[in-house]
Amino acid sequence: MPAGLQGQQQAITPTLTTAARGNVKALSPYISKEHRATVALAGLLAILAIASFPFPASAATCPNEALRIAQSATTLPGCMGLEMVSPPKKSSQPAYLPIFSRDGQRILLNVETALEGSPGYQYYGGDRYVSSRGSGGWTTASTSPLEEAIVAGGRRRGNPPVFTPDLGRWAQLGATQTQNQLGIAQLFEGGLSGAFTPLSPLLVPISDTGSAQAVQLVENIEFAGASADLGASVLQLNMGGVTYLSNDPVPEGPGSGVNSYVAFLDGTGEPVLRLLARDKSGFVYGGRCAAHIGGDGPMGTGATFNQGAISPDGDRIYLTTRPAQPFDQEKADGPACELTNGLRIMRRIASGEGPVLAPLLPGGQGDWEEPGDDAFQAASADGTKVYLTTPRKLAASDVDVSEEPCSSVIGASQGCDLYLYDSTRPEGERVVHASEGVGPADVLSSITAVSGDGSHAYFAAQGVLTSAANPEGDTAQASQPNLYLYEADSDQLSYIGTLALGDQGALWGTKGSFFGDAYAAPLHGEGPEEGGEGHVLAFASKAPITADDEDAGHRDVFRYDATADTLQRISKAPEGGADNGPFDATVNPAYLKVIEYNFGEAGRWVSEDGQTIAFSAEEPLLPGDEDEAANPYVWHSGALGASFAEITEPPAVAPLGGQVAFATPAPLLPQDIDSVKDTYLAREGGGFPFSVAPTECDPLQEGSCRAAPPAPQAPPAPASAAFSGPGNAAKPSKCRKGQVKRRGRCVRKARKGKGAGHKRGGRR
Repeated sequence: MPAGLQGQQQAITPTLTTAARGNVKALSPYISKEHRATVALAGLLAILAIASFPFPASAATCPNEALRIAQSATTLPGCMGLEMVSPPKKSSQPAYLPIFSRDGQRILLNVETALEGSPGYQYYGGDRYVSSRGSGGWTTASTSPLEEAIVAGGRRRGNPPVFTPDLGRWAQLGATQTQNQLGIAQLFEGGLSGAFTPLSPLLVPISDTGSAQAVQLVENIEFAGASADLGASVLQLNMGGVTYLSNDPVPEGPGSGVNSYVAFLDGTGEPVLRLLARDKSGFVYGGRCAAHIGGDGPMGTGATFNQGAISPDGDRIYLTTRPAQPFDQEKADGPACELTNGLRIMRRIASGEGPVLAPLLPGGQGDWEEPGDDAFQAASADGTKVYLTTPRKLAASDVDVSEEPCSSVIGASQGCDLYLYDSTRPEGERVVHASEGVGPADVLSSITAVSGDGSHAYFAAQGVLTSAANPEGDTAQASQPNLYLYEADSDQLSYIGTLALGDQGALWGTKGSFFGDAYAAPLHGEGPEEGGEGHVLAFASKAPITADDEDAGHRDVFRYDATADTLQRISKAPEGGADNGPFDATVNPAYLKVIEYNFGEAGRWVSEDGQTIAFSAEEPLLPGDEDEAANPYVWHSGALGASFAEITEPPAVAPLGGQVAFATPAPLLPQDIDSVKDTYLAREGGGFPFSVAPTECDPLQEGSCRAAPPAPQAPPAPASAAFSGPGNAAKPSKCRKGQVKRRGRCVRKARKGKGAGHKRGGRR
């Protein structure tokens, strides 16, 4: 051991063991024998870690080091300490899928029971609760409406799918029992303040459907997007033959979608509902083909891309429809949707006289009738930049025009190109051929990631667009999924690396915005109308992107920095850990995420500064990882750390960095009194003094009614300051019935099925 590190060990050992003994003494009346033993051994185990693990931050620099050691959290990078976000008393039901607020002070949870005396919706996927961090810990509030007359409605039984960035307010659908039987619903705003106010008029269906269909109708209303301030929401009616307003077209035909509506408050504060594709004169664009916010993904996937499609105030919306579709406005009728009429992107701007709709790209009716579909990919936060893929020729430099749609299949996306429409450029120069290179692009749809301000767009293409090498010295390969960066400010293309065929559906051809295994940061700017320029791209690939990746096609996490021109593998073991084994790293924690979210935090696993990146891995990248299970790993400012707790969903990262949340059945802190999933936070400089909630007793729950705790036992003697051997802490040789050994100690075996939480079943 280096002399400097040995000196640090000798200096802090008395403090650590004193802290451990103090914690044991304070907690003895409240915690079980197993928990007391865990805390008593924490100091000894931490000293062992000092001798064998290269700390990313010196213990002397962490003001919370004594607490980190008592928590056995010293394997986390920097000065991260553990905090329990979900409440201990939750009827032995899991709390999981954490989502951070923009400032990191609140976390959204899915909990499969009713908490804090709230009725809950009892949705099988979990009810949603908001946890807030205070000076003494985390408190949890329900998103359930206060009015008992309001029952669960909508596809997620009333659970709010859209939140403001601070998680303080949300939008949700609801209905009374009587309304639900008639297919009537209403959009409401709820909040931590207790407010519950209408955001829409009553949604009364105009149809001849029976009562059975009417009940299904409420279940089939979905959010398609919302403004950051909840001032406008786009609702999608996923049921045929039903409309809400007179003279609305009834979608019909093989290429028809579903009607979408905009709900908003007018200048007097009254809720209003309008058809998304109807302009102020009453004209309906798209006819019976309908329209939807943002754009569709690859054919047949049902994907929707809505990044930047609605402005923060809701006054500007980008939508997709088939504008050439004829429709009789007076009779509210027209022919069935015709696929030969191409999909086009339109801009909808709110005005005092009603919405104004116009095509995004220049051209008249003849342009609309051209074959080939334009696919919206993303827009900048201020709406000035829009990225789209299309097989059409929109620039003279595009030489590989095709009538076939853009595809995610290698070899089937010939003639597809990436374009940028930039309204800040002079007229006549606003349509930019972003994938223009030394050869045909053959872009794979959908693209990988777009920065919040639209200055950086990452995409995969089969063509060789530049001969320049990446930071590893490699060059693009023909007919392979090559990852490129387009920089709008300089009109430059850069080659990042060649992806693997197995990356389809994760790095291109994804389900929608923020669904994939790539994240550009920073994503946000200082104000709501600003976006980050995204010069850092974190992505997970099965390809050997860097020379040190020798694991034969298993997924690793990489970090590309366009400003520094660097490319590195971060799921890489430091000295003493195992590397290049048959394991996949997994990212993007919101695997149950839906397209309704209007901001990127739902799937965030990268901080805004690109210095905190989280993933899960079964590979024992760090010394001490011996549980042969997936653990949350954290790359923080160049150092890799982990919590050796079993998880089934990858961890989430706070936008401001230095905070990582994950759900595990392992009781990491004494107040965790069950063996089902709880949400924990690893926070830089964090951690609270140990506290234990009173034991919950449920006669119907096996093992929940415990006998009085045994008399306190004396803690083990302090370890020697010069100790550097294997230690003298005897580990239990055999666990009791119903327990398993993890990390050298006996814990309750996690129940299979619902009680153990939903185990992730493979990749998306």
